Amino acid sequence: HYDLHESCTMLPKARALGSGEHFGDDLHQALRRTKKKKLHKEEEKRMSEEIELQTLLTKLLIDDLERKKNQEPSDDEVVEIDKHNEDLEAKYTKYLDTLNHLFAELDDRRKKREVPDYLCGKISFEIMKEPVITPSGVTYERSDLEEHLQRV
Repeated sequence: HYDLHESCTMLPKARALGSGEHFGDDLHQALRRTKKKKLHKEEEKRMSEEIELQTLLTKLLIDDLERKKNQEPSDDEVVEIDKHNEDLEAKYTKYLDTLNHLFAELDDRRKKREVPDYLCGKISFEIMKEPVITPSGVTYERSDLEEHLQRV
């Protein structure tokens, strides 16, 4: 039983071994699917950790607010308890709003970071830096295409 990381390291070796055979294309497709699954799993893990962090920070802020509201004012402080609690509520509401805004911005950045499939190479599944179009109209990364043509 291999994990995705091991699969990503083993499939290129298998592809190289079968490069002269007809089944090389199948290995290539399996490699791309495995890389895509790996990236998707990493993104899911990152999102889960962000949600967990936001939940923890929210809980800490709420707990701190409650702790401060329940503190007894010192004798030398002449503070009206209700006014003090209202001020604390306003302050912590602002903190929570800021926290939620930061995580919403993070989510927006993640959505913008998603790269459309047409910008990714068909062989390496990476963003193409030097795309070339074949006579049949398919776009590939130049270095991947040259490597393939050298093997053929």
